[in-house]
Amino acid sequence: AYRLGWTWLCVADCSSSLSQNAKTAGGQRPAEWHDVALLCKALIRRAAAWEVLGFRARARADLREALGHRQDPAAELALQRLEERQGCPTPSADGLGWSCLPDDPQLRVVAFLAAADVLWLRRASRECRLLGGREEVWEHQFESYLGPLSPLDGRLVSELAPLSCGEEGVREGGRALSLSFDVPQNLGPLGCFPAVVVDVGQGYTKSGFAGTALPGATMSNMAIFGNVPIVDVFKFTSDEELLQQFFQQAVFGPLRADPRCHPVILCKNGFAFRRGDEEAIKVGDRAALAALKALGVPEVFSLHSAALALLAHGLHTGLVVDVGLGMTRVLPVVHGAVQSRGVCSQVLGAANCTNFLLEALRQREDVGTWPTEELSGFQVMMLLKVTKEERAFVAPSAEEAERAAAVEVPLLSEAFRQPVILGRELAIVGEMFFNPRHTGPRHAYFGPDSPPASLGLHQLIQKSLLSFPEAERQALVSAVALAGGTAGLPGMRQRLQRELEMLLGGGGGGGGAGGAAAVAADALRPEVLDALPEAAWRGGSQLGAALWYGLPWPSAVAAAVREREHRCGGAGVWWAMTSGGGGGGGMSRGADEATARSEKK
Repeated sequence: AYRLGWTWLCVADCSSSLSQNAKTAGGQRPAEWHDVALLCKALIRRAAAWEVLGFRARARADLREALGHRQDPAAELALQRLEERQGCPTPSADGLGWSCLPDDPQLRVVAFLAAADVLWLRRASRECRLLGGREEVWEHQFESYLGPLSPLDGRLVSELAPLSCGEEGVREGGRALSLSFDVPQNLGPLGCFPAVVVDVGQGYTKSGFAGTALPGATMSNMAIFGNVPIVDVFKFTSDEELLQQFFQQAVFGPLRADPRCHPVILCKNGFAFRRGDEEAIKVGDRAALAALKALGVPEVFSLHSAALALLAHGLHTGLVVDVGLGMTRVLPVVHGAVQSRGVCSQVLGAANCTNFLLEALRQREDVGTWPTEELSGFQVMMLLKVTKEERAFVAPSAEEAERAAAVEVPLLSEAFRQPVILGRELAIVGEMFFNPRHTGPRHAYFGPDSPPASLGLHQLIQKSLLSFPEAERQALVSAVALAGGTAGLPGMRQRLQRELEMLLGGGGGGGGAGGAAAVAADALRPEVLDALPEAAWRGGSQLGAALWYGLPWPSAVAAAVREREHRCGGAGVWWAMTSGGGGGGGMSRGADEATARSEKK
């Protein structure tokens, strides 16, 4: 209830839970409780709901009561934050006044008030009285007669925030009245809904509202349409009807969002993997755009996931190492635009890790034979996928990977009903990205006919750098961003940093792609950035949040890109994107007018 914005319902549910938890009945303050942990959880959740509704004193009281029963770090931080804000103005008093809004946003906001609140609003001033009597306001009231939380509306209301109206004040009995109403906070200051950020990968689709740190929904593509491919080697299917059903079930359904109210930021992953893929990518992109338009999405902005991954770090130039389900790619990004000439890829991804563990487990004689009636092959594969995410790591060197200590994996031990010990296998999961000899086409997501991987991540980066003049290589290698869930394995950043310093800094460390001397004539200084969870989606979220607050797209990018001075060298704002809304074509800005004209063309 809290996450869906039914804040008053959350307060009621928590209060009901507290009353049922008490051992003392009859309305007296209880001295004992059936479950102290549940008591604290209900108090903390109710405090969060009180804060959203603007009742900070009640929120502080609930948090203090929860901390009186047991220590909770999250509650302590929340209480500290509320006490620091004690006496501060309400969020609506931070600078946005009602009279500062243009007529159209005012009308949108008023249309979301309950009918009783509209009548109160009309008392604020002459302008509010005229606004509250507009025909459009009451048409919306008849469509959604229960107010902003009506199930007939179909729009997600995430949180409520007070909006103060009527600067002149209202006189009643000789004193001024201050009117305040609760409106959906995700309506935005200009009366618009936040963008929905969508990242459709080979295996999973991530979606959520702009301005949040992580996706609100992650759906398996296979769980929705089985083996019907939605994305094939980073390009959308050309079936518009199928894509329309997919977006409804994988994005707007789980988010409980009305597609007619939210613009969409679509993370594109396409690039020409084989000759002739360019046209298929364009056809797939047009099909995705048409499917979203058929659902009523007002605007669609499509950007490449590599540029968004850098944007999550506040950068516009660098190298993105994207470890996907079936492939690993190095994508150079210059001023927000992916440079196709330097894109390097090979068939090595997260599926190789899971299939390697699956093969290693099959070769073990101590775990018995499977699948069985109680444990299917698919269940074992999913258990190994979770084991990879929770237990696998990247060793500092190949030698240490071979000497990795053996540990018991409780998840597998419980499933096989006997101790399952893994050691070197967990280290090889990370080592294969630097020594692909540990894997091969037998583990590939695309089947045994796939081309074998031959380069480590550091050598793949070196190969990409060779596509650029020497003067441009330092700017690229000074920001190496990791993207993809497997890229966040413990030790990945440190190992890649060490290998790149040896390879590009004149320290040797393996040939591949022409040798280190070809790149490191003047020793390069690489810097591998920390892996961010869902980096591409997070970059889209930052950009969408700027759009939500009413900034035009060039200004939105300028607000989102906080480039460090030593990297941008005083350059202006660089951005590249395509817009599918409002009849607008592609938009781009480059180093000079010639670059801008060519990108726009």
